[in-house]
Amino acid sequence: MAHDVRGEVIARLSSVPVRWPGGASRAISRATLYRWLELYENGGLAALRPRRRKDRGTKRAHLPKDVVARARQILIDDPEISFTLLAALLVADPKLRLRARGISVAKSTLQRRLAADPLYARLQRGRRLAAGRASSRVRRMTSGTSTPRARSRSRCGDASRWCSTS
Repeated sequence: MAHDVRGEVIARLSSVPVRWPGGASRAISRATLYRWLELYENGGLAALRPRRRKDRGTKRAHLPKDVVARARQILIDDPEISFTLLAALLVADPKLRLRARGISVAKSTLQRRLAADPLYARLQRGRRLAAGRASSRVRRMTSGTSTPRARSRSRCGDASRWCSTS
């Protein structure tokens, strides 16, 4: 199949909702369709069959509550910090001793655990509101000041009127 035709077909397929086994109806992403197509081209239908997890049967470690609490505290102190830096700060924190406890902090796990925390949700809501207020404040400050007429006007002798100086 030619690449331009393939892209058109993939785009059309990705816009159609599909009913999933769980009952939900949503579209398949383009990335997933391209990945499935590559698997099929390289290995046929057998490559598309689900595989067992490599860690099947092994117990997976959960991120301890004290680590999540410390992450939340760091985010309260600096809400603009990235999750990558946050994970690095947690690993380097001497109070948590994560290396000694054999705990690794994955960015995705940290995001998921914080998203489930109601206090973090409140912090995120506050960040969005603050960002909205800041952007509206900037719009108010910058609107109207860039026109030449606004710069060339000044107060007349009477403080209640504006006069044009040009």
